[in-house]
Amino acid sequence: MELFYETLIENDLNPFMLFNDEGKLLKYNKEAEYLLSFVSSREIYDLAVSSAPLSFGFQRSFVTLHYERNSFYAILVGYLDESSLGIKLYKEVTDSHKLEYKSAMTEINIFTLLKLSRNSTLSHSQVILNEIYDPSIPDVKLNVEKFLLLLNKLFTMYHDSKELFIKVFLKIGETIVFNGKKYPICSIKFHSYDTQVKDAELFYQLAKEADVSLFVKSDFVMIEFPLISA
Repeated sequence: MELFYETLIENDLNPFMLFNDEGKLLKYNKEAEYLLSFVSSREIYDLAVSSAPLSFGFQRSFVTLHYERNSFYAILVGYLDESSLGIKLYKEVTDSHKLEYKSAMTEINIFTLLKLSRNSTLSHSQVILNEIYDPSIPDVKLNVEKFLLLLNKLFTMYHDSKELFIKVFLKIGETIVFNGKKYPICSIKFHSYDTQVKDAELFYQLAKEADVSLFVKSDFVMIEFPLISA
């Protein structure tokens, strides 16, 4: 029976990690191994400690967590003795809105969209722009209206920054599945040393409506989407 439970946890779609009392990672399943390529085990351990029950047992908490394209809505944290602490993260179930948006997607030049958004939001800004663009990226299909709303909100956040770095590039060796087909991943990274990212949940909501992925840290925001062209 113990082997059955271990096999069940190993193949669970939700990440599971077990730490000792010093924060060393003792055990983890396949999904946790994948998650650890985006977030450090120390960050997950700190999350477990801050969410652990005050006495022996388990406690479930509803949270909003984002690690690149991984989103979680709840965690289960618990311990039966003082030597180990376990945490399980529950994945947010993705919906099928990608299929519905296909008719709203228009082929557009991504650099044209960035220029349009930048000129409309930063026309009176003194921010110094450092732009690194990959000119080989072709026109791409996007929900232009929703995508512009996201870009406008991002540029507005950096209106009072001293300096803003924008990088548009293809992620080498990575693909994303869209409507059952694999496509290269196009990324747009906004980074500023003097501006902390605020309203992250609003950005995630706008990204979801635009049918793109979003990754937010304190000093940068990265948009990712499949490179779907004609």
